[in-house]
Amino acid sequence: MGMRPASAQEDVLRIAAVVNDDVISVFDLALKLAVAIRSSGFNDSPELRRQLAPQVLRAMIDERLQAQEARRLNVEVTQKELDGAIAQIEKQNRWEPGTFTKRLADTRVDQNAILDQIRTEIAWGKMVRRKFVATVNVSEDEVDEAIRRIEANRGKTEYKIAEIFIPVEEEGDEEEAQAVSTDLVRQLRAGSSFAAAARQFSKSASAPEGGEVGWVVGGQLVNEIDTVLKTMRPGQISDPIRTFDGFYIISLSDERTVLGGGVGASTFRLAQVVLDPSSGDAGEVQSLVRKLKATKDCESFLAAARGRSAPISGEIGRVALDDLPTDLKAAVVSLTDGQVTDPLPFEGSRRLIMVCERTFAAAPSAGPVDREAVRRDLSNRRLDLAARRYLRDLRRAAFIEVRI
Repeated sequence: MGMRPASAQEDVLRIAAVVNDDVISVFDLALKLAVAIRSSGFNDSPELRRQLAPQVLRAMIDERLQAQEARRLNVEVTQKELDGAIAQIEKQNRWEPGTFTKRLADTRVDQNAILDQIRTEIAWGKMVRRKFVATVNVSEDEVDEAIRRIEANRGKTEYKIAEIFIPVEEEGDEEEAQAVSTDLVRQLRAGSSFAAAARQFSKSASAPEGGEVGWVVGGQLVNEIDTVLKTMRPGQISDPIRTFDGFYIISLSDERTVLGGGVGASTFRLAQVVLDPSSGDAGEVQSLVRKLKATKDCESFLAAARGRSAPISGEIGRVALDDLPTDLKAAVVSLTDGQVTDPLPFEGSRRLIMVCERTFAAAPSAGPVDREAVRRDLSNRRLDLAARRYLRDLRRAAFIEVRI
């Protein structure tokens, strides 16, 4: 999909796509691209916009179809539901409660565009549950079988993962989906937020939760993902993984022994240096980064930046791995005492994090498997599949014309 230069006024008038009775303008698409890129912390460029434009436009078409279906079925989103979703986003990003609006303003993200997206996600979830929850039956035999698989994996490795899913639904989608997935991996490995990118680009049911899947064991996922997981270390992001229905990007944040003893979740004592934007030209900043990464303890790390760092620099204190934001967790999870991350995006600047001290807690001892949790997991997987089929049927029944 190519996008020729045009004035803002021309973009408002030019049509990017028609979805039944709704029109998506080139201006709408440009705004949505800006929201997706800024909220994910990507390094914006014309090339990135060209690569992501088809995926973002497809997401906008899906959102219009979902919103149209919500209107047809008279599904409304209450303020309480909206407030709850915003609180969940704040929690996922480790933001202080009530700072949602300020955080969006800091990253120059259009608040109205984000709120519209959240409302559509909530309405879609309500429609899917209303339509399918009574028909998604999980038998006792299926729960028993799932528990037997879990029991069989006692003592084996369990992985804590998040996912981004880019579907391949039609012939000809393959090349575009692979290009988008490859671009996302490149940006994520440069330090962008996995959770924010999942919310904007993933087509999995986990997208509203920032792609968080939780703990999985070998054999629980499709073979292609299982095979890659065994080669990954905590803190890594996979290459795009082709499965039967599309491309997955997997973030591995932690691993442990299933329902056994051994090492559990890590805790870290951390310090940070936030680079002062006025600390010098690019060469001077690179020199400072090299100097910081050569230090061996937090005292010398902070001392090396004195006078050239923002006031917010200093010790962060002790924190559990699971309490860190997804992007920061991925950056420190494989580090040991005295090691420093690469520069990470932070509120319009960059920061480096040093692990002052890392400790381990004992994992919980073996206990009975939570039968209801297993049932919920099986049910949610079926609801996810039903939702994707529902959206596919809406697409096929709709009049959709892409004009760029």
